[in-house]
Amino acid sequence: MVPGKDKDLKKVLQYRLALIILPFIMRALLKKITFWKSRKKPPSKDYLALLFRFKYASFKMLLDSNTQFLKVITDLEEKLRGQEVFGMSYVRTQSARAIFHVLRMVKNLDDLANHRYGQLFEALEKNKLKIHAELGQKIELPPIELTLAYAQINKEMVDWVGGKNANLGEIHSQLQLPIPEGFAITTSAFTLFLSHNDLSEEINNKKMEIDPTNPETINQASQEIQQLILSAQVPAPLEEAIQSAYNQMVQACIQLDQKTRCHGSPCEAVPLGKTVNSPLPANTGRY
Repeated sequence: MVPGKDKDLKKVLQYRLALIILPFIMRALLKKITFWKSRKKPPSKDYLALLFRFKYASFKMLLDSNTQFLKVITDLEEKLRGQEVFGMSYVRTQSARAIFHVLRMVKNLDDLANHRYGQLFEALEKNKLKIHAELGQKIELPPIELTLAYAQINKEMVDWVGGKNANLGEIHSQLQLPIPEGFAITTSAFTLFLSHNDLSEEINNKKMEIDPTNPETINQASQEIQQLILSAQVPAPLEEAIQSAYNQMVQACIQLDQKTRCHGSPCEAVPLGKTVNSPLPANTGRY
């Protein structure tokens, strides 16, 4: 073979080999570049500190809601023993509290687990709909007086007068045990007060501004609702009903006092007219 031609052939072979190998080399190099570009930078200390605070807050809220939920269940179990009187308003309130805290637990658990428990939200929603279906059939209470003396109250009236008043009325009417003279302002009075001042919609608007994760919004809404109620006017029928119930209570107290002081001996009667018809104590107009 001619030496000059051998060199030329060698160069040609090398060139052709380079053309074959070069695409593989370029693809491998491109993969390396893409890999290094796709690598995330290590998180900064500030980011890690923020993440820790978020996870820690989620864990605390999870534990807090778990505790509150257990308190609701415990309270319901105690009521079901039959030693305390309660109505549907209590059941609805406790159900709402239970749903709220379970939702809070699910949300914070999902945050702690990097959103791996999304299916729990669907399960909670199904159970919430079932609970609302059971409680949604609201029983219309028949009209009732604005005030009721304890002698007129029994445990069946718990949704009208509340648990404590219902208990006192039951003790008096069923067991004939002595209780302090008094009367209850009923839910009919409450409804009249709200409707007279158009407060229901305003109160609902204030409640919608509450952020469950921000306790300050709860305090703010509470103060604003309280101010709405304190600045509202008591309707005349309600004021008259309370005044009348108060006068009857005073008369009963005076008669009881006379019986106590005159027991077994003559006693001069105390004129009742001025006392019974006396107005409510100072600072009235707001009950």
